[in-house]
Amino acid sequence: MVCPEWVAIIPYAYIRQGDSEVFYNDSKYQWWGETSKGIYRTIELAKEDGKKIMLKPQVWFVHDWIGNLPLQTESEMKVFKESYSEYILEYARLAQLMEIEMFCVGTELKSALNNHPELLNELIKEVRCVYDGSLTYAANWDNYMNIPIWNELDVIGINAYFPLSGRKTPEVEYLIQLWKDKSSELEKLSKRFDKKIWFTEYGYLSVDHAADKTWELESRIHELSINEVAQSNALDAFYQTWKNSKFIVGGFLWKWFP
Repeated sequence: MVCPEWVAIIPYAYIRQGDSEVFYNDSKYQWWGETSKGIYRTIELAKEDGKKIMLKPQVWFVHDWIGNLPLQTESEMKVFKESYSEYILEYARLAQLMEIEMFCVGTELKSALNNHPELLNELIKEVRCVYDGSLTYAANWDNYMNIPIWNELDVIGINAYFPLSGRKTPEVEYLIQLWKDKSSELEKLSKRFDKKIWFTEYGYLSVDHAADKTWELESRIHELSINEVAQSNALDAFYQTWKNSKFIVGGFLWKWFP
């Protein structure tokens, strides 16, 4: 299931605390590589290298996680929906123009979709009008069973940060055993919707407890000891678990910093 011929390219947007408006292509507050010019050039470079591409617009919620964005009032919902649709449709049109193979309509919008299951329905229809490639959505590992739009998409996407073990350096075979229950659940999901699954993100930090709760480890990274064996074992178990899978067709290794 390792797909070295693919690359994920991420045109980031952001939402400020206390706000629900999506800002993007902002050369004042974003890196060049996150702007439309940078994304366009990155796509060119990837194509020159013969890569297939998933274009994955993703919103950074400043000082928080986008999965916690509440959208509690009608006004907040309206502002988010309008600005998010503009953002997504701009990059869907770019994806069509540059013949990109896969487009992701959202990433980890957990609370927003839980509170407003209809949030992306109309947007997906609009995206289909301007882009004819494969569509997915990147669900967080803890709520992929509750996504209301799988039927509307071509591929199921899951960010696979499943916490497996709190041990400092769990062995490969031990981790493979821990994957078995999850494998069964994912296969049922694939069969239920008759769709293949991509791991739209996966990865492990090179620290103690690498196979545990990645988001917590990341928040206290400087307190932890370097442990490349733990990282290697976690990746090895991951690849061995999914390499011959008929329903998991690929995955994108996330950008963990040294």
